Amino acid sequence: MLAERKKRQNLEKEIEQLKAEKGDIDSGEEEPDLIEDPDGFKNSVEKKMSDKLLNMSVALMRESHDDFDEMADHFVELAKEDASLGNKMRASANPAKFAYDHAKKHLEFERVTAPDYIDSLKKQIREEVLQEMEADKKRKPAHNLVKSAPKGSNDTQPRAAVLDEIFADSHF
Repeated sequence: MLAERKKRQNLEKEIEQLKAEKGDIDSGEEEPDLIEDPDGFKNSVEKKMSDKLLNMSVALMRESHDDFDEMADHFVELAKEDASLGNKMRASANPAKFAYDHAKKHLEFERVTAPDYIDSLKKQIREEVLQEMEADKKRKPAHNLVKSAPKGSNDTQPRAAVLDEIFADSHF
């Protein structure tokens, strides 16, 4: 179902891009005259260039990032809360990359500042350490390292047995 949704979103965005490109070519609006309205003409050209840059930037980001549409949707939500983000994106040399990077960083920030993040990180590290210890134990069993107490020692229990107890009783 998620794949179908993503597919539909991609198709809708492609249709929007095609409509935008067609609008540039076959626009019902008359372009301002360079002589009569130089500022209007300049603004019209800048808008067209900006739109083309955005479309090209989006296309490149979609090719290189599978999660671009999700990040773009998240950026739109962020831009609704902070209007300056839209201006920063438009001023960027690569607007789609700006939007993608900003949304990705925001989501990462939310993830690492979540209340349960530290606990989940501790649990993950604990599991990794236990796996490494088990792997080391399988590669080099403790009883092969030292078979008995060193000469002159008062130890009655071999070191290997003590190490085995330590590994068995560890509750990391």
